[in-house]
Amino acid sequence: MQHNSNYLYLTIAGALSMLLLFSACESPSEVTLSVFDEDNLGYFEFVMKNDDFFTSEEEILSDPDNDFVSRIVAENSEGEEIVDVRRVARRILDIERSFAHEFVDDTVAIVTMTRTLEVRVWVEGLIQPQDPGVPEIITFYKDFTETATRKAKFVKVANTGTAEDDWKLVEISLLEGGTSERDFDITQVNIKFGEDRSYEFDNPLDTFMRIGLGPREVPVVMLSQFRSQGFQIEITVQSTNEEPEILFLRHGGKAAGPGDMAGYMRRVMLSPSPDEGEFSESDGVFTRTYVIDWNQVMHQTHANAAQRGETIRRGRFSTVVEAVSYETLYDTEAPVQTKYWGVPFIIE
Repeated sequence: MQHNSNYLYLTIAGALSMLLLFSACESPSEVTLSVFDEDNLGYFEFVMKNDDFFTSEEEILSDPDNDFVSRIVAENSEGEEIVDVRRVARRILDIERSFAHEFVDDTVAIVTMTRTLEVRVWVEGLIQPQDPGVPEIITFYKDFTETATRKAKFVKVANTGTAEDDWKLVEISLLEGGTSERDFDITQVNIKFGEDRSYEFDNPLDTFMRIGLGPREVPVVMLSQFRSQGFQIEITVQSTNEEPEILFLRHGGKAAGPGDMAGYMRRVMLSPSPDEGEFSESDGVFTRTYVIDWNQVMHQTHANAAQRGETIRRGRFSTVVEAVSYETLYDTEAPVQTKYWGVPFIIE
């Protein structure tokens, strides 16, 4: 009888052991990690909505209201072809943000913020009249939707139970945005500060740059150097369009200076020509590379550029390189096509 009791005890113990073993092997995706509670998720999203790295890029993707005040909108703009674009301005009408969370382990979280932007682009240009004479001025706008995505990595540095004390933003990716439909793409961006600080990027959302808790990889430039030298940026675009895309360089943020003197952030429009970079074509695919000297462009296009240096401040900013299809600006009926990358940097 004692023998049977021992056997029954061993059988029950074995069953309990197997049950515990299978419970321990439960898929991690089915286990709720207590460190990733609603407070922590809300904190991650709050940082990405409010940190200067993220707000500065939204500011420069929407041109100032007084930058292009249109009094006349063409009533019969359908089918018109623009012979000379005079002014362009884009304005963000609405932003919706969504977030995705990837938990590498219980101390590392990667958060992806995707913005859906409702945008209006204004264009003022000249059209050739039907009868010989002076070209007519036409002003029109197009509404479109685009998305802008950026990732951030958070690391747990303490265990106080308070999200803002426990978690720190330590790395960010580049910004990638644009319309869902387009016939071109940005394939590489290089940025250079001075003679010895250069950065090369070819995959924006897979490129993470450290901003704290160790050596920083986010581009950093001293204030005195930035005021005197600015920076140089090289952009490579691949396209199936014979007419080259129009490039815009957008830079800075409202924190750059007081009032309207956030002014050094103004976007610069570049009409491509063979003198501005390298151009090649193979099997119907055009590769165009442009080199832009921000400091030189600012002095050439802004009368008060010599004074702009005094308005620059230390802080976290973004430089956004935007490509727009030729037809977007020169054909009133063509859909809007855009693509842009944004590179964060720090002025110390």
